[in-house]
Amino acid sequence: MRCDGWVLPMLALALGCSSEPSPPVPAGGCADRPVVSDARARVLVDGGTPAPMTYAQALVIAPNGDIAGTGVFGGQNGAFRLTRAGQLIRLATPAPYDLSDPAAMTSGGGVFGRATQSIGPFTGVAWGPDGTPTPIPAPDQTLAFLPSGTNDSELVPGTLIYAGGVHQRAAVWRQGVITNLGTLGPDNSQSNATAVNAAGVVVGASETSVAGTMDVFTWTAAVGIRRLGRPGGTNVAMPVAINGCGLVSGTAMTPDGTANRPWRWSEAAGFVHLPLPAGATTGVVVGMDSLGVVYGNVSNGGQSTPYVWYRDRGEPLPGGSTLVVRAVNACGTAVGTYQQTDNDGRIATWTRPGC
Repeated sequence: MRCDGWVLPMLALALGCSSEPSPPVPAGGCADRPVVSDARARVLVDGGTPAPMTYAQALVIAPNGDIAGTGVFGGQNGAFRLTRAGQLIRLATPAPYDLSDPAAMTSGGGVFGRATQSIGPFTGVAWGPDGTPTPIPAPDQTLAFLPSGTNDSELVPGTLIYAGGVHQRAAVWRQGVITNLGTLGPDNSQSNATAVNAAGVVVGASETSVAGTMDVFTWTAAVGIRRLGRPGGTNVAMPVAINGCGLVSGTAMTPDGTANRPWRWSEAAGFVHLPLPAGATTGVVVGMDSLGVVYGNVSNGGQSTPYVWYRDRGEPLPGGSTLVVRAVNACGTAVGTYQQTDNDGRIATWTRPGC
């Protein structure tokens, strides 16, 4: 199986392949992933703050390299999409809400996320390529469906929030139809769907019959829900990405709740803990590219540094602790925020040859 025709979308991040640019495929196809190393140099580009915004942070990158995020427009908070050609499109916030947050984006310019009020209700939103918002209707007995990912077929994983706001259930939305994915535990247990690949394989996490635990699962329309489990020595695991080869990556929490541990899962090896650099005590995964290279941020409890992991080693991204990486697409282009002070948010991009 080759992976160059498959899309990798993201959570707090949309990942994917596209015909332009095309992600690299090693000679052995999926058998060679995750890769031991990737010789393509990453170049940090300070994207600044596109006018008329005075503050910007990139949260999502589409398969084609378009970026979505949040910023400040004339003193007001808002959301945006920035095309590779440099066109800035404001994502309008539907009434009566006053804040918007994009969570995922397609190559065609469709953006999915949520709109909220400072105090009060929230809703899932689908934005068209021109930035026009359409609230996603909530099914009966629920408050909202909140998207967390998409693929280029606009299969959107997310979470149904039930009345009272205390019960959550993994679901997918497509063309106005919401499908409840169920859970790995009792009927009253909670679950979330977080990411999907182009083949329609959804990943998420669910409470189990063991109190205080959450396991990773996959879901497909043909098979339904399948338990993957969680990394050893952890009690809660949350996936954030699945690529075209079926590799899954995410973050898990130790039982004492004091540290986050990055991990990657494959059919052959199961869960593998990703090593932290010397001095770091925690790591949070934000995405994964088509080669199985995992992106995230590591921290010593205070200072945070953007980081990447190959098969069995890691290295910092250029730029150091002045940046936070937020998302990556299948080709290996990553985005985040270049922030030196609270009022100096700028878009950061780590570009790759061929991307």
